Amino acid sequence: MSQGPNSEFLVEIDPDEIPDKIKDQLKESMDKFSKSEICLKFQTTPSNIVFKLDFQTRKKAEKVYSQIIELLES
Repeated sequence: MSQGPNSEFLVEIDPDEIPDKIKDQLKESMDKFSKSEICLKFQTTPSNIVFKLDFQTRKKAEKVYSQIIELLES
């Protein structure tokens, strides 16, 4: 998670670093986050995996970031 040049907060994952055992679950979560009202914009890979989410507030970005970390540590 980081802050972008336009004061947006970015949550990014490296699609190549996602463990196979949670790949589908993480893809589903990132898709869900990208469609939420709190997401300003998102980017996908050519295979349509969302890997970058932009949020307007730090609090929202931190919440999503925490959920992603929880999933990665499961």
